[in-house]
Amino acid sequence: MSVIELFVYLSLINWSILFTSWFLKHRYKKPIFLKFYWESSLIVIVLSLLILLLFIEKPYLQFKQAIFNFLLLLWGFKALILFYKRNRHGLDGSQDLIRGKEELFKASNIFGLVQILALTPIFYINLLPGQNHLTFLDFCGFFLFLYGFYIETKSDYDLQKFRLNKSKEEKILNLNLWRISRHPNYFGYLIQWWALYLASLSSIGGSWSIFGPILITAFILKVPIRNISKHIEKSSLNYENYFNSTNKLFLNLFHKETRVSILFRKLIPHKSLTGFFGVLSRSKIKVLKNLLIKSFLYIYNPNMQECEKSEVNEFSNFEDFFTRKLLPESRYIDSSTSKEIISPVDGIIVSSGKIEEETLIQAKGINYSLKNLVQNQEIEDFFKEGWFVTIYLAPSNYHRIHFPCSGEIKKTQYLRGDLNSVNLSAIRKIDSLYARNERTLLYLESKELNYAIINIGASIVGSIVPFWATSGNKKRENLVEEWNLGPAKELKAVEKGQELGYFAMGSTIILLFPTTINFQKNLLDQFKSVKFGDVLIKN
Repeated sequence: MSVIELFVYLSLINWSILFTSWFLKHRYKKPIFLKFYWESSLIVIVLSLLILLLFIEKPYLQFKQAIFNFLLLLWGFKALILFYKRNRHGLDGSQDLIRGKEELFKASNIFGLVQILALTPIFYINLLPGQNHLTFLDFCGFFLFLYGFYIETKSDYDLQKFRLNKSKEEKILNLNLWRISRHPNYFGYLIQWWALYLASLSSIGGSWSIFGPILITAFILKVPIRNISKHIEKSSLNYENYFNSTNKLFLNLFHKETRVSILFRKLIPHKSLTGFFGVLSRSKIKVLKNLLIKSFLYIYNPNMQECEKSEVNEFSNFEDFFTRKLLPESRYIDSSTSKEIISPVDGIIVSSGKIEEETLIQAKGINYSLKNLVQNQEIEDFFKEGWFVTIYLAPSNYHRIHFPCSGEIKKTQYLRGDLNSVNLSAIRKIDSLYARNERTLLYLESKELNYAIINIGASIVGSIVPFWATSGNKKRENLVEEWNLGPAKELKAVEKGQELGYFAMGSTIILLFPTTINFQKNLLDQFKSVKFGDVLIKN
């Protein structure tokens, strides 16, 4: 029996059970039959596979075949037990987030096909097992499967325990594996599929079954995870904070600063990577440029309707796309009043507040000093009891920086440092991150207000380009010189909303204000999304 024949037999068995479940659902008006199929289909498919093998091929199994079939059955029975407990307590499963009379049947149909295709590695293990003894790849697959099994089981157990205690609806966000991943159960689930593929590599032709785990991964990301994320966003008030600090799938193992994470970070050649990505982003090779832009559009889905250029072919390279300009009418700037301070960027307010004892807040439990940030005694003395606002620019945001209010540029400076990531996960782990990284400083004065803007560089951020850098040479050393020299005298007076410059990749800006400002906290909630032109502070 060939792999294709086995696939056809199991598909017929699978769809026979599926249609029977669908018929029973409509006959008795209860979706329990389709839900039961969803959870028990793995057991049915593996048992059917074993029956076909033992009666058609040969009446015995090699040790490798027996152990991986046993793991699959164990996996299936665990899912069935969890379904029974969930159903007994009246809890919804991931299937219940698929609404509509026919959508559950449609999703089950697709899932059944994807699951059989995902089982292709086990087909190779059973039909063409290769060597009689376990190989290194078999051992790797076995232990990786157990690792995934533990993660999925532990996560599902914690989730069910949490859901039974409805009085503490936000507890799950800080519970075990859930605090470092939004979907650790699905992470464990997918690890098990990839473990089966790893084990199949020692079988004859097993490497061709890679489409199996790829398909199941795409399905999980496209259907359950997307639907569950939409459901949680509507039901949890603190989900935005949770969303910004975790990955949708992978475990953030370095969620706290440790010696291991520090060593790991130091081993990463941040500046070399930044230089490499800078070359890629400036490449005008059409195929490469279009691939980078289209991939970015697919992943981040930025709003291109508000930009001067909206078509991929209009951009000369990826950097041109990333630093795209807005249409003039897309943002309204009220230049008639000097009492409103606007947001200079699109982004998320990650922290704000009073500068106390010359210290700023980076994240909960992590502070950094004003002295180390500005490295200028005069500016430090002026703002040491003032206010600060920190805004993070995500990759999907508009990446040009503007002046929040009018003034005259009195000081510009480039401050050397590291190029660590400044994403929302990094600010919770790396001490004094903003004061460590490369950054630029502008100090401005006016009759109404003196303020400073610090632009923080980051890993993959090729450059921070100011508006007065008119030469085409954007090399780091040239930009350092531009920042240290500052603009020409006739360019020093700037207006509210005028462009300051741009980040070549996502990063962060910090605004410093004096004690005299009317700092309205209600306008600056943590993790509030802001756009360039939005009023931050009414002075």
